[in-house]
Amino acid sequence: MITFQFAEASHIPQLTALWCDVWGDSPEYVQQFYAHWYGKGIILIALDGEQVVGMGHLLPASLILRRKSRPAYYYYACAVKEQYRSQGIFSRMNETVQSICQKERAYIAVLPETAALFGYYERFGFQPVPLYHCITAERRDSAQRQTLPMQELTADLYSKLLTRSCEGIRCTMQWDTDALEYVIREIRFCGGFAKQFEADGVCCAVLGSCEDRTLHIQSLAAPEALRETLMQQLMQHFTCDTAICRVPESPDAETRMGMVLKPDGENPKEIFFPHDLT
Repeated sequence: MITFQFAEASHIPQLTALWCDVWGDSPEYVQQFYAHWYGKGIILIALDGEQVVGMGHLLPASLILRRKSRPAYYYYACAVKEQYRSQGIFSRMNETVQSICQKERAYIAVLPETAALFGYYERFGFQPVPLYHCITAERRDSAQRQTLPMQELTADLYSKLLTRSCEGIRCTMQWDTDALEYVIREIRFCGGFAKQFEADGVCCAVLGSCEDRTLHIQSLAAPEALRETLMQQLMQHFTCDTAICRVPESPDAETRMGMVLKPDGENPKEIFFPHDLT
């Protein structure tokens, strides 16, 4: 008989094993995830006796709508053991998520990996919403070379810079400083970078990674007026030919759609989500 509950500390080794089996991540990566997040969010699990056969993580965040903060969760790392799939386990877990949404009046965001999953989540009331856009730039050889002395970024500073860069955006989903500490640590763990620097006398931050001479900028906390110039300078700094940068709005850019489960009330048509997880 399959039962459902919130995870306890004793379940973490089984959760780690299931995660590694489904996504192929290293045990070290998963262990640092639970070392940070266990006890701070909600971990839903399905049990067959004492064996963990399904899981889903609700990581706490805030939805800032018209400068008013509302509770929110990022629905992350959902999986069911292969031999237990197509038995309604994930549906039961999503029904629990629906209850949490209404009871806590919380917005819940998820980033489905396939088109089929978009249709699946719609069955539980999730609605498709743009979460961010990606703009692409090619390095210009004629760009004026300018050094960007960089330092390691701290979560406290990044929180301030991110808040500043999101001013004027109608609706954003944001992590608190403790969660941003994990975001920075995770990016570095996965081989990326989190740096602070000054541009035109303004303190800025960049988080991202380089792969095959492409600069993937997950976050550029800087004035919009400096974005194009900074992308060129960052490509020079990291010796890349192409840069892809996540931005809140851009009419001609690629849009990353997510899905949001909303409590009764105001339904924003677009939510800027500066950070999902790797």
